[in-house]
Amino acid sequence: MTTLEIISRLCGITSELSEIVRAQQENIERSKVEEEVKAELRQMVDGAERELDVMEYHLRRIVDTDDVEAFGKEQTLTVEISLLLSGISVAFAIFFGISSKSRNDRKDTEQETEDRAATHTLLMTKLENIGEDVKEIKRDNRETRSEVQNLRDRVVAVEQSLKSYHKRLDGINTDQ
Repeated sequence: MTTLEIISRLCGITSELSEIVRAQQENIERSKVEEEVKAELRQMVDGAERELDVMEYHLRRIVDTDDVEAFGKEQTLTVEISLLLSGISVAFAIFFGISSKSRNDRKDTEQETEDRAATHTLLMTKLENIGEDVKEIKRDNRETRSEVQNLRDRVVAVEQSLKSYHKRLDGINTDQ
């Protein structure tokens, strides 16, 4: 396989990668990805395209792509190299886009886990407080029952004492 054939194949792969990057960018724009991430990905793609434009500009100074007779196959080689560089840049853009998306997904999962843990902790604390309050109410209820029993006993004693007092009064009244 000649150098030109290799470069031609690489350019074809670069074109396919460019189409994949564009499709992924469209999917990311439509998905539930944060605006900051979308903006970061757009900047990365724009940066890669600017870099490709700069490389093409510098390559054109070396070889004039419009002068076919003067350079022949060398011109094709230069164009193929610029396409190769474009493909490599697109591949890096895809890689960084995918890695940014996976990083954001991981951060979202971590945030959701933290939120759930905080909610569960709050619920557990509230349930513990309710349990303590129930125990305190039971304790108060027992104390109240005990006090009521003591009061009953005292009322019974007072009633018996009162009966005894009435009998003595009745006995004093009948003697007189």
